Amino acid sequence: MDFKETKKFKSKWEEYRLGDWRRGSGKTFVTLETVIPPMPEKLQSPPDEATFHKKLLEIEDKIKSIGQDLEDKKTEFDGKLQEKIQAQKAGDGGPSPSKDINANFQRLAELKKQRKKIYDDQEAVTAGTAELTAKRDRLSKKIDKEAQREDQIPKAVKQTQKALETQTLDGKRERELLARIKFLKASAEFIREREVIDETLRQHNDEKKKIGADLPRIKKEIKELSEIVDQQKKARDEKQESRETLEKELDKINERRKRARDERDKLYK
Repeated sequence: MDFKETKKFKSKWEEYRLGDWRRGSGKTFVTLETVIPPMPEKLQSPPDEATFHKKLLEIEDKIKSIGQDLEDKKTEFDGKLQEKIQAQKAGDGGPSPSKDINANFQRLAELKKQRKKIYDDQEAVTAGTAELTAKRDRLSKKIDKEAQREDQIPKAVKQTQKALETQTLDGKRERELLARIKFLKASAEFIREREVIDETLRQHNDEKKKIGADLPRIKKEIKELSEIVDQQKKARDEKQESRETLEKELDKINERRKRARDERDKLYK
């Protein structure tokens, strides 16, 4: 008859020592019809108890080592997890860092918009400045260097005429002095025209200064706020990088814990 073991054992050694097969079922009958199986060609030898116990101790030591390693990894995991929780809680009790950055970004955008409007208004006021300046330069070439104002022309003409009357001059020099007198008299019109342009440019410049009266404050605030935003962005990026690093470390610890548990489970089989 076939014998079926009802108990479960951790090893063949336990089954050999404690199995029901050693006690018998009490209901085994041998009759003339009973088929007696032949002797196995290769007899099984009982396990070497000393070798078995040595191997068992080695396995138990390895299991303990893995267990301790799992405990260490659990402690490491809990530490990293607390570090992550503390990092997430950083800033509690105050405004959110992301809200601070967004508010500063909005303020920067507003300031830059104000600055652009000032530049646009100044450009509109001074739109003809370049043309006026070029015209003024052309007029200046038609004005004597020693008579830049209209009230200086009579004196310059008188001095030139005196030179003609009192000095011995050759023909070339005499023609030069006569040409200068003519140039001086003609320059009065150009001086008046240049003075009109100067007044227009002065008005443009005054209007430009008036429009840009608040510009230094806006520029200063933009500079200071930009530095603050850069620092906030750097701190935010570092915090994000720290969180990502913690996540990766937690994943690695979990992976090592899983491998250790799998190795331990194999040893129990």
